[in-house]
Amino acid sequence: MMILPLASQAVEFLDARLLMPGDLIEGHADLEPDCGNCHITLDREAQGGLCADCHERVAADVAAGTGFHGAQTRINVLRCVSCHTDHQGRDADIIGLDRALFPHDLTDFPLTGAHRSVACESCHVDDAPFHEAVGECDGCHEDAHDGEFGSDCASCHDTARWSGAAFDHNRTDFPLRGAHRDVSCAACHLTEDHSSTPTRCIACHAHDDNHRGKFGDDCGECHNERRWSGVDFDHARDTDFALHGAHQHVECIVCHTDGLSAPMSMDCADCHRADDVHAGHLGQSCESCHRETLFSNVRFDHDLTGFPLLGFHSGVACGECHLTRAYRDTSDQCIDCHAADDYHGGHLSQDCGRCHNPNGWPWWEFDHDTETDFHLTGAHEDLACNDCHTSALSDFTGGPPRRCVHCHASDDIHDGEYGRACDSCHTTTDFGDAAVERLGR
Repeated sequence: MMILPLASQAVEFLDARLLMPGDLIEGHADLEPDCGNCHITLDREAQGGLCADCHERVAADVAAGTGFHGAQTRINVLRCVSCHTDHQGRDADIIGLDRALFPHDLTDFPLTGAHRSVACESCHVDDAPFHEAVGECDGCHEDAHDGEFGSDCASCHDTARWSGAAFDHNRTDFPLRGAHRDVSCAACHLTEDHSSTPTRCIACHAHDDNHRGKFGDDCGECHNERRWSGVDFDHARDTDFALHGAHQHVECIVCHTDGLSAPMSMDCADCHRADDVHAGHLGQSCESCHRETLFSNVRFDHDLTGFPLLGFHSGVACGECHLTRAYRDTSDQCIDCHAADDYHGGHLSQDCGRCHNPNGWPWWEFDHDTETDFHLTGAHEDLACNDCHTSALSDFTGGPPRRCVHCHASDDIHDGEYGRACDSCHTTTDFGDAAVERLGR
């Protein structure tokens, strides 16, 4: 009873062997006993469905339009046998892959940049099916960050070169601005653990803090990212003490000795006490005389004191009259400064201004006509004082005698014959010109 089925199967096998054009490839050898594994009698178009039943991954790519097969523009009208013809023997290559000409761009992993020059074996290893090659960067490239930045290497790196990081720091909580753009990553990221890198200025710039912590650790209040020495703090805007003149060039710590937040006085004397050569005698309103361009540059208006500086006084150094720094104690009397210049030895009182003025001490303004009862007329107007005041020029008040004969005795050609009233004949215009009528002579 069993002989007939076995014989029938043998006949079918022999018929298949007789009709089969050649041996199947090694991978299909187990399908060879039953042609129905790959063929449907009288229905060539249905053969592709049988291929898809075995090659499920390819079928999925075609259905989804992905992968190399799914990317073929005519995949839905082509038959599998159009490219992959079997029955050519166990060692036949029915794939027909030319690695040099293979269009990798039609796969899910187009080759760009440096990938184009990489040998196929670098990614497709150990004779594994090509579709099993990894498509993620970290499958081929060692992660120097130990996974700290995740597996999306392409967010920083590109295929042009692995070392060319294109990381956009502005997507972090610490965007790079100003001089920070030119700083190497390692200057701030001292370890590979980038997530633990501090973001406060003082953490990196502690060695640049010339204030030694006196101004706190919020560097951004004054400094900016363009350059560390570029201070943004506006003293006029942010305080009640605008910096003018020499104050603009003074280091902050010179005035803020106890830190920026510590209260401090804005009175000149509190900072310039060591510069106060007046030892406090002139009060603490330094600005009434001094200005901010230079503390030693005095703008004091002497005219406001009641003793305006006129003539030669305007060019005299303060110390010539103000022998001490207690300026208010300085006398305004001429004699107190000019005692050594008093040619009169004190005989003419101490009111020097009656005769002298600030335009020159030797110059006098004494008006003989108004100050005395001896008016100077005629030739007397051109005489020097000591022509008459011969006994003691300094003692004008003792005067010379007011009678002509006392000065003109040597000019009296009459030998006293006509008495001592010279002015009865002579005038002050010319003593030799007598104005008397010579009656009977």
